[in-house]
Amino acid sequence: MKINVKGYTVETFTSVEEMARLVSSRKTILISINALSVVSTDPQLASLSHQHTGYLDGIGAWLLAKKYFMNVGVRVAGADLWLELIRQNPQARIYCIGSTDEIITTTVAKIESEFPQLTICGFRNGFLKSDEEEANLVSDIIREKPDFVFIATGQPRQELLAQKLFAFHPALYAGLGGSFDVYSGKLDRAPVWIQRIGMEWLYRLYQEPQRWRRMAPLVKLVPLLLRPRGS
Repeated sequence: MKINVKGYTVETFTSVEEMARLVSSRKTILISINALSVVSTDPQLASLSHQHTGYLDGIGAWLLAKKYFMNVGVRVAGADLWLELIRQNPQARIYCIGSTDEIITTTVAKIESEFPQLTICGFRNGFLKSDEEEANLVSDIIREKPDFVFIATGQPRQELLAQKLFAFHPALYAGLGGSFDVYSGKLDRAPVWIQRIGMEWLYRLYQEPQRWRRMAPLVKLVPLLLRPRGS
C-alpha cells in the first residue's frame, strides 16, 4: 500500500524481510523517510519518493503516518534493510559509497568475511571533491553494473547522488545514512530495547553530541503529532 506522509509517497511493509524480498528485483531508489524529513519537507526528496520507493524509517515519521492511516505496517531501519537485502541475495553484485577511507575499507572487509559469495564490484569513500571524481564514479558504475548500490553520505546528498547515478545505470540504490559507521564498529548500534521503543536517534545523539544542531528541528514534530486529525 502507498500513502502520502507530509508530501512524501511512502510504501508500507509488514516486515524488513518482506520489504527486502519485494524491492530486491526493482530498479529504484529507496528513500528513508524519518522525523527530520517530515518536519521540513524537502521538495527534491519528495519528488524522488513519487518516482521511486519511499519507506518509513524513523519513529517520528511512523507515528505521524499511523495518526492518519489505519495500517502503516512497520518502520524499517536502513541499518537493517541493506543487510537483509544482502542476506536474501547472497550472489548479488554490490557497490558501496560512503564515510571515510578507513570506515569503508573496514566495512567491505567485514562484508566479504560474512558474505563470501557476494561480489563487491567497487567501493569508495563518501567525499566526491570534484567533477572529475564524480565522473570517474559514474564510469565505474557503468562498467561494473552492480545490482545494488549502497550510499551512506547522509540525507539528502545520498539520494541526489543516487539520482545522478541511476540515470546512467538503473539498479537498486539505497541511502544508508550512518549505517557503515555502525556496521564497521565505529559507532555502537542502540540496544534492541531502545530500537523497539524508537529511541535510536537519542542513543546516537548520546554517542555524537555534536549532532544536536541537526536534531534541533525535531521539536517541530511535537505539534504535528498533537494536532487533531483534519486540522
